[in-house]
Amino acid sequence: MSTILDIGQTLPPSPALRGVPSPSSALGHALVVDRTGVDSLELSPVGRVLSDAASESSLRLARIRAVREDIRNGTYETPDRLDGTVRRLLDVLA
Repeated sequence: MSTILDIGQTLPPSPALRGVPSPSSALGHALVVDRTGVDSLELSPVGRVLSDAASESSLRLARIRAVREDIRNGTYETPDRLDGTVRRLLDVLA
């Protein structure tokens, strides 16, 4: 049967898991309760990079969806966009 722990209580590490980082240390974050009883989250540098990458990924996905929708609607290829693309291509070839 499983053991249900109180908040803040931890089990001793299993011998099979010695040397394996805990999920929170692998992700680079730790939950901290300060003396006032307020929860806070401290991100390590690795955790910050992963967090930034996740938000950038979300923005990129939103942009991709918007472009696909424009293509579907026939509003993506405008004369201005095509002129800009041709100009950039000629700059690269020149």
